[in-house]
Amino acid sequence: MAARSKEWYLLSRTWYNRLLISYFPIFLLTVTILIFIAFVFVNDISRAETKKADRISSSYVVDSVDRTIRDIELSVLEAVEGNQAYKRYFNRNVRSGREAEYAIAQSLRELTNSSSYIQSIYLYDKKNESVLTSSGMRDVETFSDKVWIDRILSGSLASGWQPVREFNPGFVQ
Repeated sequence: MAARSKEWYLLSRTWYNRLLISYFPIFLLTVTILIFIAFVFVNDISRAETKKADRISSSYVVDSVDRTIRDIELSVLEAVEGNQAYKRYFNRNVRSGREAEYAIAQSLRELTNSSSYIQSIYLYDKKNESVLTSSGMRDVETFSDKVWIDRILSGSLASGWQPVREFNPGFVQ
């Protein structure tokens, strides 16, 4: 009887091993599929979080640029409002004196120097067809940014952000 139980044990043990070995590929395939699905979900979650982080950082950059531009606009408006030379220049019927032009040019230089974001600044006088820059008064025909002024006056310039452009504050040759 002991021999028979030993034989039965060996037979049942080999049957168990065979059964285990026959299901082992299915087990490996299932585990592999589960791991693959986990990687796909992690990748999707990572992608969604990256988009969210990109939106947040883009929003921060836009807010920062907008705040900087508003600060520049306020500093320019304060300079114009606080300087009597601007009032004389803008409210004149005839050409203003050299003193006002010099004071405004000095103010424009100070504005340009006070902010690293202001590269150039000038005033265009449509009535007299002249431009007042930080270096003095110029005729619009000899001004290097005449094309830009013409685009603004013609109305062909869309509102909002404009493309980057090169500005040379010199004269047209």
